[in-house]
Amino acid sequence: MDMAKMSQAEKMVGGRFLLTTLLQKRCVEIMRGARPMVFMGEGPHRPIEIALEEVVQEKIVLGPPDPETATEDEGAGHGSDGKAPSVATAD
Repeated sequence: MDMAKMSQAEKMVGGRFLLTTLLQKRCVEIMRGARPMVFMGEGPHRPIEIALEEVVQEKIVLGPPDPETATEDEGAGHGSDGKAPSVATAD
């Protein structure tokens, strides 16, 4: 993995933990069939590589929690309301 890209993405998102959350959520979406929002060239690419490139190209950001999928008992550490943020496209 390109550590320079990771560092750049950390600064863009606002920290390592927010970046981890965003990458994890986007990887799940990609593995469930979501189409990549960036062109990666030839060869197979891992979901984490695609998600990182989407962050660097400002195609995705962390959005507010999705009220349909968030529950109050998702645990502490997500936000002041206890709900995990969602992935949003950067428009």
